[in-house]
Amino acid sequence: MTKYKNMGVIMRTALLNNALGVLILALVLLIASCSLVEGIGYSVDVTVDNTTWSIERSTTPVTFEMEGKVKGTGMVMRDVSINNFAGVSAEETTHTLSGVITITEKTSLVSKEGPVVITTNIKGAKNISTNESVNITTNESVNIIIREAWPTFFSNIKEVAYLYGSGISTRERYENNGDVICTSFNVKELAKRSRFDTVLLRRNVSAEIRPGCVNESICTSKSTFYTLGAVSLGGSAHIGYKSGEGIERVESSETYIGNFKIETAIKMKDEMPPAPQNASSDWMLCPSLEP
Repeated sequence: MTKYKNMGVIMRTALLNNALGVLILALVLLIASCSLVEGIGYSVDVTVDNTTWSIERSTTPVTFEMEGKVKGTGMVMRDVSINNFAGVSAEETTHTLSGVITITEKTSLVSKEGPVVITTNIKGAKNISTNESVNITTNESVNIIIREAWPTFFSNIKEVAYLYGSGISTRERYENNGDVICTSFNVKELAKRSRFDTVLLRRNVSAEIRPGCVNESICTSKSTFYTLGAVSLGGSAHIGYKSGEGIERVESSETYIGNFKIETAIKMKDEMPPAPQNASSDWMLCPSLEP
């Protein structure tokens, strides 16, 4: 498998003086730890006559933990992203005008390296290359199955309180291999607590490529749990989620304008048959999603 050297955890937080040049920082607590090794990945490119199909996946074995609290008056610009650990990612932006704000957060990310097994059935092969990636060229057909076991666990607990200011804009988006949850608030005052927990155990991809036709199927063992409790005044709030692809999906989009108290809980879960008996089972041990 190809080795990667990038890590996808980016955090930026800035507290700026308000219009009167006054910034009161009551408490800042930031505890972060991180351990990682080189990233891993694979890519497959198939060409059958003039029909192409490709896939590229990567992850980084990592343990990342962070706890933080910020409390003060002034303006805040905060951007956080966790990018594509085996298809698990998170983004958050919070921008405020002058006001009183408190942000408390706890984040945990664990991803592990596991086996990737690629099986192919090729008819009429003209060229096959397997140097750190699989490249297949033929004029008849290719059937390919990829069994990927990259266990990944991500958890984020966040509380935001904003008062006596001109406005706050905050947005969070989470994804686990096609399951997406996003919320946003553009309001005058806000008290919000959210929690997101997700686990990915394994992922299977099968594809049949023939001249002029590609049939692809993706199965995953994964689970996602999200809760939100919020009170907002004077502005708009949005909640959206999606699970599944194509016609077999569940999707929702909700927008609220005015003053609202919102409480919601979202749970998504996909299961697949057990792994073959000769496959490694070390990766099956993952933390529970129960809050």
